[in-house]
Amino acid sequence: MKNKKEEKKTVTNLELSEQNKKLKSDLDGFKRLMILLIILMLVSVISQGLYFYAKIYKEQEETPTIETKEVEKEEEKEEELSIESQEVKSLIQTYDVFNNQLDAANFFGYFYKKDKVTVKDISDKAKIYMALSNIAFVDNKEYTDDKDNVVLPKEVVQEKVKELFGKEVTYKDQALVEEGNDSRMAYFGFDQERQAYVLNAYGHSSVAYYNEIKTNIDKALKKDKQLEITLSMYKKVVNKEGYTIYKDMESNQELTTLKFGEEKDIFKEYKQDLQQYKYTFVLDEDKYILSSVEKIIKEA
Repeated sequence: MKNKKEEKKTVTNLELSEQNKKLKSDLDGFKRLMILLIILMLVSVISQGLYFYAKIYKEQEETPTIETKEVEKEEEKEEELSIESQEVKSLIQTYDVFNNQLDAANFFGYFYKKDKVTVKDISDKAKIYMALSNIAFVDNKEYTDDKDNVVLPKEVVQEKVKELFGKEVTYKDQALVEEGNDSRMAYFGFDQERQAYVLNAYGHSSVAYYNEIKTNIDKALKKDKQLEITLSMYKKVVNKEGYTIYKDMESNQELTTLKFGEEKDIFKEYKQDLQQYKYTFVLDEDKYILSSVEKIIKEA
């Protein structure tokens, strides 16, 4: 009896052992299946990610960025103007007013003494002089009194300064008197009683020969709301027999000499040697006003 019970118990244990093995085998298979499915899902996700990344990257390459579009837009709006156009010539004549030492005195060559001059760098006196030169030295009959004195009400000068530099410009009214300097600008004072700029008739100089700066427009380029005008310049200095020609304002590099009355096309003969400057103008409502004057540094 006992043997039969033990035998039955042994059989039951064997069966349980087999069942456990089978269950373990099934679990292992299930785990392997789950791992395989997870791997397949990861592969699918990675593949889709790579696909969409490649697609987006390709679209980015084919589609210009906002910055690129803006550059292209600006390039499309570039327009080279004729250097003979009235607009181009008028802008230079209006702002490039320091080239006659007889008139400009200490302001002679004002824009050509530094590598760059912005509107913020321009002194109050220089702004006033520029306004005066666009009124009194162009046509002063309207503002001449019975004694031939030039009398410019400060409101007239103020309006011209705003026209040149924009409505937000600020400056202080003051005399442009430069003691011991024989020039027309030197005698322009500010009359506090009349609140006007006054140039007395005796202040006009009759000097026959004086130092000058000569300029020639080389290129004019309009870019959207900006206009760039490039010009060449040289300095013409009086000597005993005529003039010495220098390549720029500050250097002592002599190009040639001219006798009084002698003519020579300096811009043509010395084109490669002359210094160039770029005038940049910005659109202010319906007209261009000066932004900066910059020396063009030539590559060695």
